[in-house]
Amino acid sequence: MVSPERSWWRLSATQTAAIIAFFIAAPQAAAQTPSSAPAAGYLFGGVLLATQGAGRSDCPYLCDPFGGTAWGLAVGAGVGVGTRLAVGAELSRSGALSGSQRLRTGGGTFLPETVHRDTIASLVLRFSPAAAGDSGALVLVGGGGVAFRQTSRTGQIVREFTGELIGPRVERLNDIVPAALGGLDVHIRLSRRSAVVPFARAHYLFDSDRTGDGTVKRGVASFIFRAGVTLEIRF
Repeated sequence: MVSPERSWWRLSATQTAAIIAFFIAAPQAAAQTPSSAPAAGYLFGGVLLATQGAGRSDCPYLCDPFGGTAWGLAVGAGVGVGTRLAVGAELSRSGALSGSQRLRTGGGTFLPETVHRDTIASLVLRFSPAAAGDSGALVLVGGGGVAFRQTSRTGQIVREFTGELIGPRVERLNDIVPAALGGLDVHIRLSRRSAVVPFARAHYLFDSDRTGDGTVKRGVASFIFRAGVTLEIRF
């Protein structure tokens, strides 16, 4: 018969061994499990520079196409669907581009100062050849959505024969057209859940820029390049 003291000693020895084994195994298990698993979702916001060239010219119906570069804003959100792939939505809005134009109108020439801006909303896929949480990871971006094109013209009409000035006249053009994008992100980690992300986007708007009778409508290009930097927060 085993004495109670010996049974207690054996039980204590077993418990002690189990505790020692736990403390030996725990660090090894922690080393095998990433301490900072990729976050499930992300939010971002930042600034950009938007550049687009002059569009088509159709003198004498529409002369003096224009383009340029303007500051803008970009925001977005998404969710990871793996260590290398995420789906999300982006919204970018440029500042105003402006230029002087000439348009033929009934009995004269409209001489407006034209202001134009494009706001683009897109659904995107972001693919990282390296793990998404790696600092300096290059991310490939592609997607599509819609562009809200807003153009405003303000000026006077010059009568063709008399030179009489009529106005001011205000003309507004607002359209929604399909858009596609491709681009790159570079994630520079600040912490486990934050990163600075320089980015570049090339947008193509499926807009013929023609009126119903076939003349040029705006004179602003449908290809837009946008680059900037955002702050991304993961959760």
